[in-house]
Amino acid sequence: MHFASDDPIKAPAAFAFRDLTDFEHFEEQVRSRGAEITRLDTMIEAGVGVLWEVRFVLRGRRRKIDLKLSDFAEPEMLQLTGVSDGLLFVLRCTLEPEAADRCRFRTRLDVKPHNLAGRMMLQSARFTKPTLNRRYKARMKAFVTRVEERYAAPSAG
Repeated sequence: MHFASDDPIKAPAAFAFRDLTDFEHFEEQVRSRGAEITRLDTMIEAGVGVLWEVRFVLRGRRRKIDLKLSDFAEPEMLQLTGVSDGLLFVLRCTLEPEAADRCRFRTRLDVKPHNLAGRMMLQSARFTKPTLNRRYKARMKAFVTRVEERYAAPSAG
């Protein structure tokens, strides 16, 4: 199963990439949704090898995802790989400059099973794919809006 988004951002790619790699902000967002997130590496700067462990409750069961920044090319692309109970997640985000003050933000999230339990989870998720797709696109659009607002703020640019 995969999800994708393609949104223009009214900000330079380098500015948007700084927001994309603001991991502390994303960690706060995860915590605000009731999940626990722990950064497992000791890296100071963003780069391949950054690791997190995310724990949350979904449908009454305790879940865990191990996340890793698996590919990184500043200021244009990053890829996160996650492993959960029976699923493998790969999220690839790219920023393509379109002009000095605009870029295009593209994402693709692939979710694949790696055991029978994962296949069962994906099979039941297929029934709600339109809802999941809307939520995914709304989250990506929220990121775009945040970047644009920060760029438009007098102190940001």
